[in-house]
Amino acid sequence: MKTVVFNGERYRKIISASQIKKRVKELADEIKADYEGKQPLFVCMLSGAAIFTADLMRAMDSDAYISFIKCSSYDGTSRNEQLNFSIPLDADVKGKDIIIIEDLIDSGHTMFEAKRIALELGAASCRIAVLVNKPGNVKYDIKADYVGFNISEGFIVGNGFDVDGYGRGLKDIYQK
Repeated sequence: MKTVVFNGERYRKIISASQIKKRVKELADEIKADYEGKQPLFVCMLSGAAIFTADLMRAMDSDAYISFIKCSSYDGTSRNEQLNFSIPLDADVKGKDIIIIEDLIDSGHTMFEAKRIALELGAASCRIAVLVNKPGNVKYDIKADYVGFNISEGFIVGNGFDVDGYGRGLKDIYQK
């Protein structure tokens, strides 16, 4: 399937499932090497990063502690400077090495704030793993430590990314 249609808009495939699988394995190997002898706390940013997190954890094939958080910098279609937490972090991060797992870095606002909060709560370190990065859109002083793919501007769907809740289960990633 080279294109999909959601809400009358056509999306073309830009990243195949096999490319994703290969890159996720490479990221898992990088993280394992960087954290050899340590046990980092993985923090999955719901909902979009759930599929990436599951794939990454299976590729690492190690016993790791994971926690979940859900936050947004949007209220409807209006952007807020403050993050709204619908599922707050329930893990104790004090003194721990944290890896925040996110599906997408667009403006960088959510990741900037999430990392700031983790460090304020006493995390020993905080790194970011992201499946898709849009470096041309980043407006905050934030950089992912582990990046699956860099892409240009354009809305994406598939492999965790959605359009109004649909399309997350597509194995490939498509862009409008």
